[in-house]
Amino acid sequence: MLEMKSSRGEQDISPYIDRVKNAIDKGKDVTERLLYFTRKPTVKVVSFDPIQDINDN
Repeated sequence: MLEMKSSRGEQDISPYIDRVKNAIDKGKDVTERLLYFTRKPTVKVVSFDPIQDINDN
């Protein structure tokens, strides 16, 4: 909407548009990194007897 107003020449708000876009990109980056951090795979620990597995096979 700001870009449309700027293109119609209503106000010179182009510096503000750049700041808003920059803030949006930074927020997106932080959000993606937080989501990646919280989605670490869980490790399931299983005990087994290798000798028994070899004998079974």
